[in-house]
Amino acid sequence: MALPSEAHLVAFGRLIHNFAYCEFGIKLVIGGTMRTGIDETMIALQPYSATHVHDAAKSLAKEKLNAKIAGKFCQIVGDWFKHNGLRNTVAHSRWTIGDRPNSIKPQGVSIRRGRVRWLGIKGIDDGAIDYTAEDIEAAARELADVGERIKVFIQSTGLSPVIDQGAKG
Repeated sequence: MALPSEAHLVAFGRLIHNFAYCEFGIKLVIGGTMRTGIDETMIALQPYSATHVHDAAKSLAKEKLNAKIAGKFCQIVGDWFKHNGLRNTVAHSRWTIGDRPNSIKPQGVSIRRGRVRWLGIKGIDDGAIDYTAEDIEAAARELADVGERIKVFIQSTGLSPVIDQGAKG
């Protein structure tokens, strides 16, 4: 099997695209909640990592939206963010043969918290998670569903006109 397989590469693309699509939608909600236009919102949030967007979105929702709406939005943000680790793994890893048939696993090094951790190296990290193309496609489909929920949230909360008002033409 060529690594990663064609099916894995297609799944990677869907995962990355759907994650970014959701992130953009979450930023729109942030802008709508703050009553800023799309241009100001996107410029201000551009340097934010996904973790920063996650934290800002949930904090702002809890401060500015009624509890029921904030809870709904925080759930959406959480459902998006649970895929951040896989998205980072796809974006920043090289891949090797996984333990299951037709699977691959990430290979690399982590130095978080000042500790070196080798990932996916035989004999050093034999417990690395492996992924079939279907595993990654399932995550990409979940993200597509989250993207749809974000659209419905924007429309149902009345944020759409606020967001549209600030759009550059």
